[in-house]
Amino acid sequence: MSRDSLAAENLVHQHAAHSVAAVIVAYEPDLRTLEHLSNIMSQQCGAVIIVNNSESEAYSNLPRPLNSATIILNNGGNQGIAHAHNRGIEWALAHEYDYVLLLDQDSQPAPDMLRQLLEAHAMIKAEGIEPGAVGASYLEAHSGQRSFFLRLRRLGFHRISSDATDEPVVQVDHLISSGMLISRKALILAGLMDESLFIDHVDSEWCLRARAKGLRHFGCFNATMRHQLGDKSLRLWFGRWRHYSVHSPIRCYYIFRNSIHLMSLSYVPLRWKWMDLRRLLLLSAFHAIFLPNRVLTLRLMLTGIYHGLRGIDGKIRDSTQAIKTAGLRSPSAPFHG
Repeated sequence: MSRDSLAAENLVHQHAAHSVAAVIVAYEPDLRTLEHLSNIMSQQCGAVIIVNNSESEAYSNLPRPLNSATIILNNGGNQGIAHAHNRGIEWALAHEYDYVLLLDQDSQPAPDMLRQLLEAHAMIKAEGIEPGAVGASYLEAHSGQRSFFLRLRRLGFHRISSDATDEPVVQVDHLISSGMLISRKALILAGLMDESLFIDHVDSEWCLRARAKGLRHFGCFNATMRHQLGDKSLRLWFGRWRHYSVHSPIRCYYIFRNSIHLMSLSYVPLRWKWMDLRRLLLLSAFHAIFLPNRVLTLRLMLTGIYHGLRGIDGKIRDSTQAIKTAGLRSPSAPFHG
């Protein structure tokens, strides 16, 4: 490639990058880490929107990071990740950005992650396919394991790892929200995130809804980041060595409640429902056998199932009261959500 061609290509990349708004959801963040992420993304994007979901007074109004590209939207409390995403997305759409890049506060994108996502998006469009979302690969912070992408098959999920394919971009059926690049067109067609879920399965529901509207999702192995799943990770033998992400009891409530809700949706494939049901059974056994707080966690899982069947959604404010509404005996040590 000639020097002039390379310069022209760089200009195209710069123009595309400046049409991207990064939306970072913050909850009681480490301010130095958040500012570092904001500064890095401000060099790659046209705008960085930090949506502050923090509840404690110390974090209720975040100080503005030291760059002119960052916008801070304070929610005045934890309104849920879906609401936070939607606030950032609505700001980006109102200010005429062509793409939104979703990020968690603890994600650490590689310097070329956004460029790789934009190149993958352009390549897919050139093939006449309308992308729903293009997502990054990540190195899980707790386990050090490289992530894989998921595709629905007849008998369940098929894992696609970078070691198993020479293709840098693969079609998938699910992406985690952090590292997900979504175009304006896809957001207008598929709609915003479902705020009734509050947290957990927000990305799953959006991906499945967009898929039902004819959009296709893709994973990009060349777009990389470091990312943390759950509170910690445990390595256990179950047929093979596996890494399990450990979640707090209240997060288990949301996982189970929202899984039951997704099973009631007509656009969620039956194969996905079956695989998620199997995952819930494994998750309950994992927490019951290997983790502390098992009684509280199992009660909250049952409460989540009950609320999912009853159509109760949104934020749960107190786990003890929630357990009572499900007709279960309250735990001796309540956990406030």
